[in-house]
Amino acid sequence: MSILKILFLCLSMCMSSLVFAWGEFEHMVAADMALKKLSPGEKLGVEKDAYALLRQQETDRRLYLRRNFTGTSPLAQVSLFADTYRNLTVEELYEQFGSSVPALFENVQQANTSNWHYKNRPYYTTLISTLLDGEQCDLQQETDIAWALENLMTAFQDAETDANRQLALAMIVHFVVDAHQPLHAATQVDEDCNTDRGGNDFCVEYRVNGLTCETNLHAYWDNAAGFFDSYETVDEAIAFVERVDADPDQASDLDPEQWLREGFSYARFIYSIKDGSGGDQFYTQDAQVISYQRLALAADRLAIILKDLY
Repeated sequence: MSILKILFLCLSMCMSSLVFAWGEFEHMVAADMALKKLSPGEKLGVEKDAYALLRQQETDRRLYLRRNFTGTSPLAQVSLFADTYRNLTVEELYEQFGSSVPALFENVQQANTSNWHYKNRPYYTTLISTLLDGEQCDLQQETDIAWALENLMTAFQDAETDANRQLALAMIVHFVVDAHQPLHAATQVDEDCNTDRGGNDFCVEYRVNGLTCETNLHAYWDNAAGFFDSYETVDEAIAFVERVDADPDQASDLDPEQWLREGFSYARFIYSIKDGSGGDQFYTQDAQVISYQRLALAADRLAIILKDLY
């Protein structure tokens, strides 16, 4: 075994409690909440596919998931799949998991899936709107999260192999949740239409030296403004979020573009935070409420989608 692998295993074994960001903890919470809403037959089909894909991941990766997310379902664990392999090209991704690229992805098979996680919609401050004098920044991409979800749903339904279906499932589960993080739907722009990359270039808190950023705005919202810090397990977080009553009519809206519009509607509040301020208690409280409400809505919508698929 390589030295790097040994170090990885030792680190995993030594950490008894971790602080997880939206990229891990939140996806697992939504996936396991959705799973609880399925019938036994639907759950069996979903878990069978999720487990089959989970077994194909590298041993180190499976050990990491087993150690740090004890008690979570195979679906929750493969909900992280899209982040783990986001830097592979589409062709490499399908090849690595024993499948061929579906026809609808052939035109993007040499690109990776990083752009599939968000949609750039420009947020203009009053000042920037004035400087642009009515002009609009064109941030359209060939691929984005709404495009990805639409095509992955088709790929799932048209899958000719188990492997193709399982890959589509893992990606769908991840992107449904990503689409409910507001900063996957908005990015602030300047007068030259340069973006802050969904808050990644906006510093909420600087390190002691004042020169480097400790926490950027995207990471702050990924961590639900610290909401998950008080929970050590996914089940503990689920017990709280399950008490949030999502509007059934809103939950039944399965249009990803609408989910993104909902997220974008929070942009003015999100960008009201001052650079380097760390966020005061009122901003933090409101950000946490928005985050767990979005999470509950994501879980409800994911459950409806899984019922339709299985």
